[in-house]
Amino acid sequence: MPEGNLIQAGDFNTLDPWKAAFNRSTLDTYQASTGDCVDNRLRITQRSAWYSGASQDLTEALAEGGTFKLSLKARLDAATANQRVYATLRLRDSAGFRYQYLAAHALNGTDWATLESEFEPDWRGTPQKAELLIYGPNPGLDLLVDDASLVKVKAPTPTHLFSSSFETGLENWKSGWGARLGLIQDSYDGNRALSVSGRDRWADAAWQDLTGIVRANTDYTVDLHVKHDARQGSQPYVLYLLYRDSRGWHWQRLLSARKTGGDWQALSATFSVRTDTVTNARLYVMGPAAGVDFALDAVVLDQR
Repeated sequence: MPEGNLIQAGDFNTLDPWKAAFNRSTLDTYQASTGDCVDNRLRITQRSAWYSGASQDLTEALAEGGTFKLSLKARLDAATANQRVYATLRLRDSAGFRYQYLAAHALNGTDWATLESEFEPDWRGTPQKAELLIYGPNPGLDLLVDDASLVKVKAPTPTHLFSSSFETGLENWKSGWGARLGLIQDSYDGNRALSVSGRDRWADAAWQDLTGIVRANTDYTVDLHVKHDARQGSQPYVLYLLYRDSRGWHWQRLLSARKTGGDWQALSATFSVRTDTVTNARLYVMGPAAGVDFALDAVVLDQR
């Protein structure tokens, strides 16, 4: 069993954490001798429906979300062909109830099949319950399960690609259309920030060239902070990526959000450019109404 296994009794030395799914089967331990050792396996018998199987509560393990890897082995207890076994999550949250199908495998005879899946729980509201279900063959067929494991996959450390703090100047930021760029001493972090003023339309922007940094089919996160005068009330902000591929130029909206005035507000977006190749790329920050000046600071682009 892997270190940090979140499935209890995945070696089936005890069946206490396991239950019959939908109360339509019976669970017991099947002992197989391998040399001097005895290997305990889960045997699911008296299956009255194709969905009869075994279940385990994984609410505590999955509630915080993240990426997980599931692995288990299964086989039939008789030489029967053309059957399938499934591993599925049964989820309930404040948004409702749903099944999330993780893995399936054909079963032929008494050969072991390995089911594997890397997934993120499909939570759409506040988590309430998560159950792992193992089921699938025709009613009346016994199913054996062994070596069940679930581990949390560590997120890769982001690769830092670009940042602007404006401590050394405009740092190659350019005006989009009619905006004027300058530096102010009211900053989110440090001593300076970029001001975007003289805006005659919502699209008057500040932009940064990311050519050679942003590539096709790669995941990125961009974080930055914006601020406008409190007297301007709530204002929309939009982040766009203007990129060029083999078919020409395209606008990709990364984020649209309204922010209140008077204080620094965070903007964050994850994105990927799904295309063949990226030959040019520019990040645009725009959005507030015509006549509304805004400031920009602490821009960071990471590869995920």
